[in-house]
Amino acid sequence: MYGYKKRSGNYYGSNTKVGKGPLVSVIMNVVLGVAVIALLVCYIGANRFQSSGKGEIIEQIQLELTRASDSSVKLSRSGSTTTSLNLAEVYSHIYSIQKMNDLYVTLTALNEFIPYREFQAIYTTIEAFDSALQKGNTTIAYQTQLTDELASLTSTINNLLAAN
Repeated sequence: MYGYKKRSGNYYGSNTKVGKGPLVSVIMNVVLGVAVIALLVCYIGANRFQSSGKGEIIEQIQLELTRASDSSVKLSRSGSTTTSLNLAEVYSHIYSIQKMNDLYVTLTALNEFIPYREFQAIYTTIEAFDSALQKGNTTIAYQTQLTDELASLTSTINNLLAAN
């Protein structure tokens, strides 16, 4: 009569499984650890990519600047058709530099790398040069001004690179 009853289930009186709590906790910690390691690897990879990307952009800017300077040297003072082509080449190289500057600014989150006024001065000179060329006027002053502005842009870029 006063005997022990045989219980069914576990200590808590039901048939629920006990001991799963610690296992779930271990699994969650392992998953969290793997996620942290994966994020760290991604961050390191992105940082390397950003660093190499900035270097590539700067190299391209310098290359385009050299090409623009070379094209400006080819500008003839006579006003032939090759002058128009060389002026268009200078414009395209400056435009490329401006776009790479925009990409560099986006990549580094700076306000500006190469000041926009440098580009604006060159574009204004190219437009005036082209207008004088179309009208058949002398272009010597514009060629000199363009050469000076390209030298100024080169100096600005070199100063910016030295500061970084």
